[in-house]
Amino acid sequence: MRAVTHAGLPLAGLIVLALAAGCDTATESVNGPEPRGTRVLLTDAPFPFDEVDRVDLYIVSVDASTVADSTDASREWTNIATPRRRFNLLELQRGATALMGEGALRAGQYLAVRVVIDTDSSSVVYRGGGQATVQWPVAGELALHALVEEPLAVPDEGSDIVIDVDVGRSFWLNEIRTDTLSGPGTGPDFVFVPWLRAVNEAATGGIVGRLLGVVHDGGTPEPIENATVSVLRGEVTASPETWWTIATGATDASGEFKIAFLLPGSYILRATPPGAVPLSAVTVSDVPVTVGMNTSVPMELSTAAAATLEIVGPSQVEVDREIMLRAVVLDANGDTLVGQQMTWHHSPPSGADLYDRNGGTPTGEFAFVRGLQPGVVSVAASTAGLSASLSVTVVEPDAQPVHTVELSPSAATIAVYDSLTIAVAAKDEFGNVLHSRAVDWTVSDAALVQFAFVSPDSAVVIGLGQGTATVTATSEGKSGT
Repeated sequence: MRAVTHAGLPLAGLIVLALAAGCDTATESVNGPEPRGTRVLLTDAPFPFDEVDRVDLYIVSVDASTVADSTDASREWTNIATPRRRFNLLELQRGATALMGEGALRAGQYLAVRVVIDTDSSSVVYRGGGQATVQWPVAGELALHALVEEPLAVPDEGSDIVIDVDVGRSFWLNEIRTDTLSGPGTGPDFVFVPWLRAVNEAATGGIVGRLLGVVHDGGTPEPIENATVSVLRGEVTASPETWWTIATGATDASGEFKIAFLLPGSYILRATPPGAVPLSAVTVSDVPVTVGMNTSVPMELSTAAAATLEIVGPSQVEVDREIMLRAVVLDANGDTLVGQQMTWHHSPPSGADLYDRNGGTPTGEFAFVRGLQPGVVSVAASTAGLSASLSVTVVEPDAQPVHTVELSPSAATIAVYDSLTIAVAAKDEFGNVLHSRAVDWTVSDAALVQFAFVSPDSAVVIGLGQGTATVTATSEGKSGT
């Protein structure tokens, strides 16, 4: 990336946007000296998909508040940047930042940061130039609330506030890109579920390192490019399922990575190879982060040996409907091996069709089954000397009416602008799960909870404000909440 100059200082690898936005002191809720310069920077972990060339996010404005409670009607926002332009998040890698603007905030503690984007002017572009289909929560302007783990202290001399947009977690790749009611290829390419956090740059440190792995038998360790590096927190002795992600990054062509703008503390670092590399993930615990320092952590992926294979997915499909199955390969450590070549077959072929997302013969971890006539069809997959099978029952459409609708989890607490996946199961009077039934989703308070993605099997919701809302799924007149 080229160097751009701002205020006479070369900022290598940055996109710079100069703003002279002042605050309205009549409505400012912080008592203190006259407003001082506060810069707003945009940063991001690298996008983990090689086929994407640009991820452009149109930033309308950035505001800060001294009140954390989003339900407080008296909360006032102070505007500190109004860029009104696109930023290519893929140019902001390994600690690089873009200067979104320089506003003015009174000295004090800021507990909330709001970023307003315009989804109509935002996009994801493939390397070939084609534009990806993105499912945005809403059309037009959308207010995103960044996670503020610690109060943002703005001293008299001003500060640099960094807004980290984790593109690897914010744009969910729809691997199958399908709507299970309509067939392959009809779903969005990406679903936008934003992950933002805001920190004071002066109060952060980082983690750097180089990732190696032996890709070829008998070879020497070599750099691993496009591996995902995650910074997590949690109890090291507890199950990894209880850990939570703070930030993610990716390795470059030399295997190097940098995760910047982390608050001081002890973290868990995990590196996961890209799908084309047959290696196991590696985890390093108790990684310290100190303010103003970069902790160096060299990492090496271990050789992956497939240990178990299991086919997961629904065990029932209606005639002229389809279900999606996945062949999951685990290594000896219990880590999932992605990108495995797979051989699929089914019997009898008269009972169902078996195909990949493009309608051809499945050779990867995903396969579709479309029911042709009632009966039982055995679906099998094999790879690396492992095999597994699943019996799929093909039933007549509407063979049983929906008797109950159950949601899982039945209750949950999430942070403001965190996301939650809710699974739905329509069941007959005997408790059997009915697949491919149409489901309508509603929420009691759209100001508190918003749908990011809905399907007949699940919904992803985002919390917009503090409070309680009820999510309801309805199928054939029966509802679950």
